Amino acid sequence: MAASRVPLSQACRKGEDSNPSEPYISVRQQVGLVGVCEIQSRAERQSMATGRSVNSHGNRRGDTQRAGTCAALVEIPVGLGIRFIGLSRLKPALHRAAIEFLRMADAIHSKVSRQTMTTTQDSILEAFPDLDRVKRFFPLGVDNPTTLTIEQVERFNREGFLSPLDVFSDEEIQVHREFFDRCLAEAAARGWNSYSINGWHARLRTLWDLVCEPRILDYVQDLLGEDLICWGTHYFCKMPGDGKAVAWHQDASYWPITPSKTVTVWLAIDDATVENGAMQVIPTTHLQGQIAYSESDASENNVLNQTVHGVERFGVEPVPLVMRAGQMSLHTDWLLHGSEPNNSPHRRCGLTMRFVSPDVEAKRGWNRQGILCRGEDRYGHWPHVPRPASDDIPDRRSA
Repeated sequence: MAASRVPLSQACRKGEDSNPSEPYISVRQQVGLVGVCEIQSRAERQSMATGRSVNSHGNRRGDTQRAGTCAALVEIPVGLGIRFIGLSRLKPALHRAAIEFLRMADAIHSKVSRQTMTTTQDSILEAFPDLDRVKRFFPLGVDNPTTLTIEQVERFNREGFLSPLDVFSDEEIQVHREFFDRCLAEAAARGWNSYSINGWHARLRTLWDLVCEPRILDYVQDLLGEDLICWGTHYFCKMPGDGKAVAWHQDASYWPITPSKTVTVWLAIDDATVENGAMQVIPTTHLQGQIAYSESDASENNVLNQTVHGVERFGVEPVPLVMRAGQMSLHTDWLLHGSEPNNSPHRRCGLTMRFVSPDVEAKRGWNRQGILCRGEDRYGHWPHVPRPASDDIPDRRSA
């Protein structure tokens, strides 16, 4: 049912301009997760212009009690839609479609409630309690996008991600793959592992050039505008059979950055498949802001250190971002995502690139590796790291 995936205000437009047999549902009052809705038949809605109502036989009458109106107390589980938890003045003239709407809404909520009862004891809501961060999703997009379509921008804001997007040809991504192969071999010789190549765009000229690739920036610009900062990069390289997972998490939870408006590019260096642990996302969860999490247990074998448990309670199926090498995805910093271990015989490497507009601030020195990739910084929050002279891989013992 559509209402399970849209906000209450949108769900309550059901029937306004559609089939006349469907009800018109309007929000009268909402406080937090509880509100009062009014459900009317289409005929009743039309009759309101005359100040008269319709009785159960369709005849107009002049009293103020609308025979086909149902007032409903509703509960709105964030990101799930609506649950009708109380009804009053339910009259026979209420359309069958309205009753069916109520039945389906309650069925969806009941299913989610059963899942929630056994899901989570997560309790951490702030990784940086001493910082005053603005932690909510900001709808993004420019007035006249040139690479993304308007529909794609709307989908990004609605679902929290876009994938796949074409960037490099097979020949071009092979060049980047060979660079990473050399980088990984030398990094391993210097004490690093396949997940350690994190934030090296300020040291590696080839990686610096990659985050400034115009075809990548064109996609990001349609979301963030013409002034673009890249503040972070991370190769997530899952070797065959390494057993490492990335638990469900929200990126913004880790970062002392405000307001939360980071757009992440995930570039497939290798093919990303379900078998080799492609990233998975849970659409629409970015609309919930900070979701409580727990510190990861060692038994999870998590690449990171935060875990959101019981994601089934959101009532949305995870979507694997299957991509061929050379394609990329975009996701917002509040979107729940993660990945399963790579149990295949093939490596899965992806490069994340974190972009913001210059009005965003990074606390605790997290701005030190910022690169002004395009446009200008009129706020002065970010130093511009110049292009490195070479690919300088640090020694872990001296890093």
